[in-house]
Amino acid sequence: MLRPVHFVGMLLALALALPVGADAPTRIVAIGAAISETVVALGAADALVAVDSGSRHPALLQDLPQLGYHRALGAEGVLSMEPDHVLTVASAGPPVILRQVEAAGVRMTRIDDLPDPRAVPAKILAVGEAIGREQEAEELAAAVASEIDAVLADALPGEPPRVLFLLSVRDGAPMASGRDTAAAAMIEAVGARNALSGFSGYRPLSMEAALRAEPDVILVMEQTLERVGGVDVLVGMPALRHTPAGRCRCVVAMEGTLLLSFGPRTALAITRLRDALRASGEAGGAQIVSTETRGISPLEP
Repeated sequence: MLRPVHFVGMLLALALALPVGADAPTRIVAIGAAISETVVALGAADALVAVDSGSRHPALLQDLPQLGYHRALGAEGVLSMEPDHVLTVASAGPPVILRQVEAAGVRMTRIDDLPDPRAVPAKILAVGEAIGREQEAEELAAAVASEIDAVLADALPGEPPRVLFLLSVRDGAPMASGRDTAAAAMIEAVGARNALSGFSGYRPLSMEAALRAEPDVILVMEQTLERVGGVDVLVGMPALRHTPAGRCRCVVAMEGTLLLSFGPRTALAITRLRDALRASGEAGGAQIVSTETRGISPLEP
């Protein structure tokens, strides 16, 4: 199996030691996990003064002030960081808040966050241009593009599994992904099938819809699995217990930022998810996907 993720890892480590250019912004607020990670990867970590609450990798971002969920920002919080440049994913907001920040004289760059592995290099180039790191961005984008091409060519064997992604589970009501979501794009990137494609975005999952979907695997974020109380509680829910995935306890849990952000580690995310789906299909049971070098590990009953 191809595992072309080592060169990008070396670039990320090297970037932490690079100084910020003289013409680059010196006080950056980064909104969006992929944006924050890319700023660090391009060697501008020292210029970051704050990030959104979803920016968790690399670990140094967790030591910075957190400005909340990227779709629910506050103008006062952003401006209190005294930034000279705010970089945001296009989906950040509310829009009125971002307009208030711009009206205060702060330069703002909005960067497309298309849920598409092949759009990641363009995202890297856009960040590099915004922070004066064009050369570093070209090198990183080329490496990331090569790695993504390689992992996309490594298809899952046999019949593609039907994968059901649950964004959250509140009061026993799962919120499931249809098409046109980051989760759906990642499922398709690994060569699997999205179990629900009859609607766009996210909807509550009924028992009838779950049975019709016939998922082979349930995919969740690690934090969702922790909040719900573990695999047994999840697959024991009325909407899931009688599905193929529920009966075999075929659950894959993956760290949300790695799974959904489509940043520099996208090739790693595709590889880890594909390996977990393979393991679940071969051995059954739950698979926990580590964000670090530990890779995939089965969760014992």
